[in-house]
Amino acid sequence: MLSEQATPHLRQYADKIQALRSGFGFVDLDDAQPVSVAEKLRPLLDRKQELPEFLGLRHERRGLEELGLGDFLKRADAARIAPSRLPQLLESAISRRGATLARRSAQPLQNNTGASLEARRRQFAEKDRAKIRDDRIRIKAKLMTKKPSPGSNVGRRRTWTEMALIANEIGKERGFVPVRTLLAQAGMSVQALKPCFMMSPLSLAKFMKAGSLSFDMLVIDEASQMRPEDALGAMLRSKQIVVVGDQKQLPPTDFFARSGDGGSDEEDLDDYDDESILESCQKTFGLRRPLRWHYRSRCESLIRFSNERFYKRELITFPASKPSSFSIDLVRVAGTFQARCNPVEASRVAEEAITFMRHHAALNESDVPSLGLVALNIQQRDLIQEEFNRLITDDVLVEQYREKVANRGEEFFIKNLENVQGDERDFVFISMTYGPEPGSTVLKQRFGPINRKQGHRRLNVLFSRARTRIGLFTSFSSSDVRPTSDSAEGVHVLQKYLEYAETRGRMTTNPGGDGEPDSDFETEVADRLRARGFTVDYQVGASGYKIDLGVRHPDFAERYLAGIECDGAAYHSSKSARDRDRLREEVLNDKGWQILRVWSTDWFDDPALQTDRLVAKIEALRARPTAVEDDYVVAKGSELEARAEDLPTPAQDLPVEHLPPNAHIVSLAEPDIDARPAEGSLSEAECFEALRRLRDGVIAVEVVDWEAHRSLLRDAMIETFVRQRITDPDQWFGKIPGYLRQGTNPIEKSRYLERVCDIVGRLRGDTAFISRLPASRTGQVARN
Repeated sequence: MLSEQATPHLRQYADKIQALRSGFGFVDLDDAQPVSVAEKLRPLLDRKQELPEFLGLRHERRGLEELGLGDFLKRADAARIAPSRLPQLLESAISRRGATLARRSAQPLQNNTGASLEARRRQFAEKDRAKIRDDRIRIKAKLMTKKPSPGSNVGRRRTWTEMALIANEIGKERGFVPVRTLLAQAGMSVQALKPCFMMSPLSLAKFMKAGSLSFDMLVIDEASQMRPEDALGAMLRSKQIVVVGDQKQLPPTDFFARSGDGGSDEEDLDDYDDESILESCQKTFGLRRPLRWHYRSRCESLIRFSNERFYKRELITFPASKPSSFSIDLVRVAGTFQARCNPVEASRVAEEAITFMRHHAALNESDVPSLGLVALNIQQRDLIQEEFNRLITDDVLVEQYREKVANRGEEFFIKNLENVQGDERDFVFISMTYGPEPGSTVLKQRFGPINRKQGHRRLNVLFSRARTRIGLFTSFSSSDVRPTSDSAEGVHVLQKYLEYAETRGRMTTNPGGDGEPDSDFETEVADRLRARGFTVDYQVGASGYKIDLGVRHPDFAERYLAGIECDGAAYHSSKSARDRDRLREEVLNDKGWQILRVWSTDWFDDPALQTDRLVAKIEALRARPTAVEDDYVVAKGSELEARAEDLPTPAQDLPVEHLPPNAHIVSLAEPDIDARPAEGSLSEAECFEALRRLRDGVIAVEVVDWEAHRSLLRDAMIETFVRQRITDPDQWFGKIPGYLRQGTNPIEKSRYLERVCDIVGRLRGDTAFISRLPASRTGQVARN
């Protein structure tokens, strides 16, 4: 009876317990007493207004459990993970499970480890280089099969043909047949012996009769400077043509024809609007293939301005292995422009060129950097040449240097702006030529060929000739150039480039943002390396190609120890295996980079192990001994001016805001150096400043008809006094090169030399000097 009465109530109680378990998530209620169940439920009565929200959550949970995520939710509850993190954790778990399944099911992913990929990459690079070598050998062998025709040796010798005529000419010492006649009568044999002709359009028209010879292919280089009518003769003799040029560089010009006309001022002349053969072919054939790789400049700062100003950042450039490096030295000269030239600036450029040559003369022939000098007009070029020739008389080191670079095929040159296109050198010194007229402080806005219609294209050529460094010698600053809305584009470009040099690249036309990682893969690699104590930069480079990660040298913060490439977006974006797996790394190695690769397949399997291996490789690079680099800085360049900026500015000076960023500030008052202690009182920067003040405030005032370019304390002499520590007048002949002594005013020498030596003698003994000796002569070794 009692059981029959209790059974319905017990069933109802069990149903309620089940409802609490399934609907509300209660557990451990099966063995609980009703009293304890009631105790658990009593606190809920105080929060019954939250019941609908709770039931909604329970409904969502049941839905997730039906999808098979019950175990995931239980583990999350046990770990007390915040619900907001659950979607990200679930996505990560699914992604990893999918990647694991894909790796196991896909044969290429399963078998390709980082070691196997690296081995194949090296194998491809070797085979690619071997193919290029084999192609050369094969082409040479094919050409060697072509035998010259024996020709005819019947009749008078002037009528002989082919090899009979050539053999006859070889035996002569005089009375040779004209080249035009030789090519007309023996052209086929000449082509068999020398299948490649390199000629200017004028030479081709002069030496080849119409219809005498034809060619399989014609290559027109520097095509932006060639008119269609000049190229037509060669095109008619060829089956195929390749036209190479840059529309942003020099246009067709009649500069040399005009320069022979007396009385014409080059500022009054303008460029022709003639179309070049490059533009004509592009319009006619429509087949254009841009060559975007720029690997001439060893520092991106040398091409960055042109890339942003002229090429819309489309050039693919490669970063240097030194953070924030800048390879343009701005050299301020107190020169004046008269008779279309600047004598002070010409002397300064010639002196620095000789200093450069003497500095590098002892290096091995393969290590000697080449040098070229460029002026903005012919008159300044000729003046620099005259001054250079005067100063190098009997200078053995200069001759030794010139012989070495000539043997390498890169002779020293002095050229003007109009004929420097196509040339490149390691170092290029540029004389900006123009400046204020004598007795004036205002710069006339006339800059010769820069004022012409295509002046900006001339500047693009000028500023992109150097591989390693530019020395920019100028007698005016960016604030002196005042372009208007009517000014030629070249004047605007000139002002912007001077700003670029003065601010060491901070003034750009289109500055880029900070480097950001391309993928989470790069971020994880960088984070793990930072956890090991390394400083890592993302996306190293100013434009174009960028290195994924740059690891700074722990001992030398001014350089990168290694570059790391991940096989991410940048790696897969290359359109050819040659670019991706060989050429890119070769270019980077040439710029001083040590490239390490991280393969995603290896990293996915065991990131901790790959991190250990990567750190071991980085430490091995760190342990390598490396010779000290000889980073030649052009005298009074940015480094010396940066030191002078730390000195106190005299009260008499102009306000800083009225001066260009890197302007040299001097006082016209007597320098108060005698107030300093007699011994150990001057740092190197203070010594430079004291000598400049002595020159500008005393010597320039006291010497009648003072000439800056012959001063005892012109910039080259100041540097020599300080670098050589000339503290005794008797050291004049022993430590100062002859070309500097020869150009010095003897009155200044006799009157002020002892005072100069006294100032130099006050240098502190622990002053750190910038080494100007060749690296091969320092014998110093540092840990890389």
